[in-house]
Amino acid sequence: MALTHARLIQYLAETDYFGDLDLISLSGISSRFEVLSISEGEVLFAEGSPGDAWFIIAEGSIGIWGPTPAGPRCKLTELGDGDSFGELALLEDITRSAAAVAAGPTQLLKLPRAAFHKLLQDGNPAAIQMLKAIAIRMSRRMREMSLTIQDLSGPTPSL
Repeated sequence: MALTHARLIQYLAETDYFGDLDLISLSGISSRFEVLSISEGEVLFAEGSPGDAWFIIAEGSIGIWGPTPAGPRCKLTELGDGDSFGELALLEDITRSAAAVAAGPTQLLKLPRAAFHKLLQDGNPAAIQMLKAIAIRMSRRMREMSLTIQDLSGPTPSL
């Protein structure tokens, strides 16, 4: 899929992160994204590498690989069209906790941390929308993790 500027704006408008923005705001933020194409098996980033960008999968799939307590790496999840990952890299200067590897030919939208910080400094409404979406996503993940831990722990005693 060739991402023209118009198609990129349309694509961003269809995401949870930018769906509420007007065309002018979408046009302004779309220029901040880089379009990357990677081949099957290509490593986008390795565990321990600098977390310096956020990614949206425009087309294809990415496997997220991480360590296990026993040592060997395992696939934690596979993400596909429209999924995003690495959003914490926009907020915090930390290393990647897992590796991202293309599970097939994949086209990605990359937003570098510096571009996001510039949006924040400029007071761009897209940056505020992104912060809101990141907070909602993190809250949802924490609730899901709590439920998983409860399931693993078994029934809770009556109080």
